[in-house]
Amino acid sequence: MRSLVITLFIALLFSQPLSAEKYLFWESIHVDAHIRKDGVLEVSEIQSIHFHGDWNGAYRYYNVGWNETMEFLSIERKLPNSENWIPLRPGNLNRVDSYEYSFKNNSIKWRARYERDPPFKNQVITYRIKILYYGAVNLLPNGGYELQHDFAFPNRDRGEDIKEMTVSLTWDESWVQEDEVKEGGGAQVGVGGKAEDRQGIFKSIYPIPPRSGFVVRQRLNYIGDKNDLAPYYEDFADYRIGLYLGIIIFLAMTQVWIYRRAVQKGILEKPKLYTTWDEVNNTIGALLPEEVCLIAEHKGKLIETWITRLMNENKFHAGICPDTGVFKLKKLVPDSEFAEEDQKILKGLFVTGGSEITGEDIKAHYKEKKISYSLYLDIFRRYEGLVKNFIEKFKPTNESFWSDIVSIFDYSPYLFLLMYIMFMFFWDGWESIIPKGAGYSKAEFLRDFVIFLFISIGSAIAAHSGLKEKHFGFEDLKSNRKKLFFKSFIGSILLLTIMFILLFWNRFYSYQFYTVFMVLLGIRAFFFLWLASPKYAMNQIRFILDMISSTNFIRSRFQSDDPCDVPIGLSSYLPIFLLWN
Repeated sequence: MRSLVITLFIALLFSQPLSAEKYLFWESIHVDAHIRKDGVLEVSEIQSIHFHGDWNGAYRYYNVGWNETMEFLSIERKLPNSENWIPLRPGNLNRVDSYEYSFKNNSIKWRARYERDPPFKNQVITYRIKILYYGAVNLLPNGGYELQHDFAFPNRDRGEDIKEMTVSLTWDESWVQEDEVKEGGGAQVGVGGKAEDRQGIFKSIYPIPPRSGFVVRQRLNYIGDKNDLAPYYEDFADYRIGLYLGIIIFLAMTQVWIYRRAVQKGILEKPKLYTTWDEVNNTIGALLPEEVCLIAEHKGKLIETWITRLMNENKFHAGICPDTGVFKLKKLVPDSEFAEEDQKILKGLFVTGGSEITGEDIKAHYKEKKISYSLYLDIFRRYEGLVKNFIEKFKPTNESFWSDIVSIFDYSPYLFLLMYIMFMFFWDGWESIIPKGAGYSKAEFLRDFVIFLFISIGSAIAAHSGLKEKHFGFEDLKSNRKKLFFKSFIGSILLLTIMFILLFWNRFYSYQFYTVFMVLLGIRAFFFLWLASPKYAMNQIRFILDMISSTNFIRSRFQSDDPCDVPIGLSSYLPIFLLWN
């Protein structure tokens, strides 16, 4: 009796998993594929799916290649013991015979059973899915065409085999078979088809496991009117590349012309050779040492320059206390005798309210207040405005006009583009923007268009901000001045190149759309180059070259064996030039 109970228990134990087992596989997939006159691949696939267990439905992921896009048409279910089909409804997946298609993931899911219903018991349900593929037939370098398409979907879960798969491929009479039917990749072989029949038949020779596909390859020649072909990526590539390169060449020629004009105006002239201190004084004597320091882009010596000037004016003393070895600052005159900018700076230094203070006192004060302090930034903020006002004097009056023009073209491409889309859409319809038969939905277009606008406007704002801050500085003119033209050229074509890459990737915009967008960006790049030209900064450039001449003279005097003859009025400028590395 005991052995009988054990036997019954073991039988019950092993019988439960078998009854609760869950699996799904495709008994067969039959595909009727037809290459239309325009090169679009029509596909009708009949799937017989074997369900066992508590499956709610099935799914289909489409393997869309880099050069392809697809358009989902419909999904139907075959009625049992009948040749009739009923269409599935899009939308809510809570209902049986409803489906949900995602163009983002190129996938479709559908419901075959309610959760409250009994699990499937080895039940086979047949579905028919119709889709269109664009770009599946690719143009070859020799002028021919090739279909190389995976009709299965490798990204299936473990155990979900396709027991049998057949593809019947036909093509329009505008297509001619180049050679015999080709075998493709995966578990399949060409089993029939003749050139005169315009047909090829492919069949699997063993079950297709997950992670394996069913690739069909067929080479064809096109004998019809190529104007009837759908807009292929390769057909449009020559025009897109040609327009982009044409704009680049035009901008390069513009930059060469700007360079030659700048050479004529003397941008590449060598700095003058100063021989007297009077020439130096005529160049920098009217400016404060702090202004000269910032103009010369030698910000690292700004503190030394400020302290030296105040000490030479006998208003300030800085040094190491011989008794304690502590750095000490001392005001020698009342605050009212300092310039307004200096009074604000001194207020941040003499935090104790007296006329003397040590470096340790300053650190302790700001540490207690938990405030960060930088003497350099304080000086920089006070004198930066004076430098900008000085540089503005060199700018010609008509530069503001061209700057406004560039500002308009920074943002007008997007305004014009939106107006163009609205006009063409209401005038000619959707096909004026997206060519007919492109297989590109409005949702996809709007998604990509928003991405384009976001990247383009962001790049334009960054480029225009950089253009506003442009200057021909001390270091720029001291080194290789030819690099200035190369840098401005790269800056002008950067946004154009970014948008070319994005638009080149998306091949389904019409010629008109692409042309309008790229031409507007090309005009913007032209005005960018024009405003970045040294033509509008020659006075500033000549002043900077004179500063370089002053630098060379001061250094040569201190490197010579002659007695020091620096005028007292120029001694405050020495830290800028002598401490400069």
